[in-house]
Amino acid sequence: MLELLAASREYRWHDLRNIQTFNGLHDALDAFAVRCTDRSGTLINTLNPFELYDSTALLRRYPLDTDEWLRLLEAAPDLKWHPF
Repeated sequence: MLELLAASREYRWHDLRNIQTFNGLHDALDAFAVRCTDRSGTLINTLNPFELYDSTALLRRYPLDTDEWLRLLEAAPDLKWHPF
């Protein structure tokens, strides 16, 4: 979990892309990129608890400017983006 948080904080897109560890018996840490229409956005880290009755929590939020978005897209050109 600490590795994912550090990679998020430092905008290490290749590292974030390669972290694929999951254990269903433990809490999960997720990273989401949300893009705004002005080509800026945010990277969000959430904690998804193992315990059924606990709620998902927002841990951290990092702003992404246009240049950082371009670096993210270069590191992960095949990711699927879902508009909402």
